[in-house]
Amino acid sequence: MDLNKINHLQAFALIYDIETHLKHLIEERLSPRYQANMQSYGSLINIAEMHNLLYTSKEKYVLLQKTINIRNKICHMRPLKTNEFAVLRQVHHNVKKPSYEQDYRVVEGC
Repeated sequence: MDLNKINHLQAFALIYDIETHLKHLIEERLSPRYQANMQSYGSLINIAEMHNLLYTSKEKYVLLQKTINIRNKICHMRPLKTNEFAVLRQVHHNVKKPSYEQDYRVVEGC
């Protein structure tokens, strides 16, 4: 398989995980009036930030906002830059972490 295709599939998998996790958080923690499955990706991010659903810093939400343009590139099959792929990996890591680990190191033995 072509290396560009593999990279694009990996990027799609990352953005898919991020988006579905945001939808899940909204459905789980907020009222049904948000209709997470009917929201655009940008709206999902705005809702998550407004209610701090990721229990994280403003800087990490800024990074999450950067994935909107990256998602559009992925969906329209445009090539990604190396730094865009790095942003996706970092955001994926931030979003998929359990909330108690987001900005705190888990200390063992306490």
